[in-house]
Amino acid sequence: MKSLSFSNPPAPGLIKRWGRITLLFFLSAAILFGLARFYSGKLGRTTGGASWLWSDHRIAEDTPESFFLVRDFDFPPNSTFLHLRVVADPGYTLWFNGAEIGGSHSEGRTIETYDVTVQARPEGNRVVIGVRSARGVGGVLASVDLAPMKRNWLVTDESWRLYDRWIPGLLQSGFEAPGASTPRVLGRPPFGRWNYPEPKSGEPFGERRSVIPAREVIRFDASLPRLEKKSGIMVAGSVPASAAAFDFGHVLGRAALRVSPGPTRVVSVRYAGHPDDLNLEALPEAFVVGESEREVVSPERRAFRYLIVYDEDAEAVVFKDEPDGSP
Repeated sequence: MKSLSFSNPPAPGLIKRWGRITLLFFLSAAILFGLARFYSGKLGRTTGGASWLWSDHRIAEDTPESFFLVRDFDFPPNSTFLHLRVVADPGYTLWFNGAEIGGSHSEGRTIETYDVTVQARPEGNRVVIGVRSARGVGGVLASVDLAPMKRNWLVTDESWRLYDRWIPGLLQSGFEAPGASTPRVLGRPPFGRWNYPEPKSGEPFGERRSVIPAREVIRFDASLPRLEKKSGIMVAGSVPASAAAFDFGHVLGRAALRVSPGPTRVVSVRYAGHPDDLNLEALPEAFVVGESEREVVSPERRAFRYLIVYDEDAEAVVFKDEPDGSP
């Protein structure tokens, strides 16, 4: 009986090469599996089933947009705490049970957490998120945590109600008004230009608030920079504008605009710290005033002296938030 033999046995180098390829394949698969578990776990801990929401605004119009998302819920008994987590692009203002809790301009990068356990009621809690966008595009995502084992108990989805204008009484629990619509569900993270938002502790606004009026108002003729497309090329230019510099002295607080109610519009503003900066032709910032709103407050604290407003109808004040219990 003849013994079996290979006429052309595999070369030792070929065996080693295939061994390395097989090892690299399994290592790569393990790394990818680990990354998938890491990011899916991160997603579950941070946002769960929450979806990015927006209005049915026509994005191609490139016009300002402002709306308010509303959600009512009861606080289940024996719950340890109540945390609200919010992220928005370009920014948001958060109210809970009628009180302004916080806000941010993070452009979708960080999701802030606010502890509202003390303000919660057994029944009839209301969350309102105000979102404004100068160019009409963006997204908002939120969730409610009841305890470490009940994260993302309530999340942004089609069950939220959307109001495209400000309505007095909207912040009050149980208040119902006509005109509510269903928000547009954009998708879950990571989606579009938004990745996984990084968790961050939100800086709550103080419960006690003082309003600081301007010491003086300086009105003058100014100009605003403007980009125009000419023959397919963007050209920098400027347009004349009427300006009012509201002088608050040196203050640390949140700027606010008070206007006559009307359609949604953008009010251009600029911060300055010295009289020599009043006539600078610098890029302004946008305050988006929603339909029927009379007052819009920035969610960001700043140190400044002047708020320069390029709108004859707008009056500026500063809100100084103080922590509860401060002198």
